[in-house]
Amino acid sequence: MKKTIFLLAPFVLLFSGCATAPKTPLTVTEVKTVVISTPAPLLKPCPIKAPPSEQDYMAQDMRGRENLLSNYVISLLGDLKVCNNQIESISKFQIEQQKLYQKDSK
Repeated sequence: MKKTIFLLAPFVLLFSGCATAPKTPLTVTEVKTVVISTPAPLLKPCPIKAPPSEQDYMAQDMRGRENLLSNYVISLLGDLKVCNNQIESISKFQIEQQKLYQKDSK
């Protein structure tokens, strides 16, 4: 008697597992595309100061010319800093958007 129960138990469990309903496949009916654009202020070109005019440069003595060029280089370095900050802001924006996208896709 015990032998038949041990032989029938696996078949009963096997056939009862086959009786469960199969899962219905998931169908996607709508696809949504989200375009994330970079903010407009970050896309503006960096303003760069024009060099001193030739007349202003030639009107100066040697020390004045050196001052004009030195001040121009200093202003260019300031413009470069503004551009680097702008590029850094764009990079931070892209990283934030990627984090949001990855959070939404999970």
